[in-house]
Amino acid sequence: MLNLKISAIETFASTLSEIMSGNPLGAAFDYFAGRYATYATRLTGLKNRLNLGQKVDNLVVSSYWRYHNDARNYIIIGDPAVQLNLAPPIPAGGGPVG
Repeated sequence: MLNLKISAIETFASTLSEIMSGNPLGAAFDYFAGRYATYATRLTGLKNRLNLGQKVDNLVVSSYWRYHNDARNYIIIGDPAVQLNLAPPIPAGGGPVG
């Protein structure tokens, strides 16, 4: 069977990796925008095939539609410019901890 989906796990993992690398949350969520755009393009291609009278698999259409809608339905509540500071704390004396 045709591999229909770009791994959602890969999208989440890439987003979390960007966040943990100190990138702003809004920029890290670009992976979701890319996933959404990919499936929007694929749906447009299927629609064009339908308009030309070609057959398309209903399972493919419904799967692409679901992946497309799922990718666009994530939001950030708060400031998308926020960056997480995941670096270990520096002690007051500037020397190594413990």
